[in-house]
Amino acid sequence: MSMSVRVCLGALVVSGASVGAVAQHDGDILLSVVEGRIVTGTEGEAGDPPPERRVFPAELGDLGENSTNEPGFDSEVGVFAPGSSLGFRLRGPLRRWNGADFNAAGAEQIAVTLSLFPPLGPVFTPTIPGEIVTGFTVQVLAAGDWHHHLEYTLTAPAEPGIYLLELSMFSTDPAVAESRPLWLVINKQRPEAEHEAATDAAEYVYGRVGCLGDWDRNRVVEPADIGGFVAQWLSDVSSGGLAADVDENGTVEPVDIAVFIGAWFAGVGGC
Repeated sequence: MSMSVRVCLGALVVSGASVGAVAQHDGDILLSVVEGRIVTGTEGEAGDPPPERRVFPAELGDLGENSTNEPGFDSEVGVFAPGSSLGFRLRGPLRRWNGADFNAAGAEQIAVTLSLFPPLGPVFTPTIPGEIVTGFTVQVLAAGDWHHHLEYTLTAPAEPGIYLLELSMFSTDPAVAESRPLWLVINKQRPEAEHEAATDAAEYVYGRVGCLGDWDRNRVVEPADIGGFVAQWLSDVSSGGLAADVDENGTVEPVDIAVFIGAWFAGVGGC
């Protein structure tokens, strides 16, 4: 979609006018509402609920060396209440891939904008672990659908690397709960094989949509999962990482251990 078309569409959205459903672009993040909560994913088979997905790759460069507007967000017609709005929250500092994990926070931030009329943003990722920054909201179309491409820009020093951005999506409709966190694995000028490896690692550590007690994801809840979780928790406490933030409040703390142990006992009986 060209910049001029996005600007025109954005102006109609802000005014509350409807332009009808917008087809999903390849790679867009599909927003659905399942059991009263926003769920992120990709398109499923016709007639099936979309599978939840929480980790998505992104590549800087399509809007300049340090910027991208992919992936976008999309929904089907009728998913959201006309007159309500959707927004986002940036959940903690931007983190950088070190070849093994995303525990290190870099000097860079991500600035989020949207080319409407007038433009929205920039909203910057926080620099303090546990801090959450609430971004702008944009109105749902009259047909109950929402389609936008937020624009992400890496700030100076903007070194080549692979970065992890954590965010969530929320609705101003009180009947719709906020999404669980999702992550963009953003590549700047690194080989695609490295980007894929970092995305796979983020999917393994952060993208849990199944049984929480099965920490090593071998489909068996067993004592080794407790050991693995505790090791990750201790690592996160010392590094500021968030992999062990199982209650998803933006902070790794003792309550996460209690939440995990509860999930582990529940999983022993079968997830």
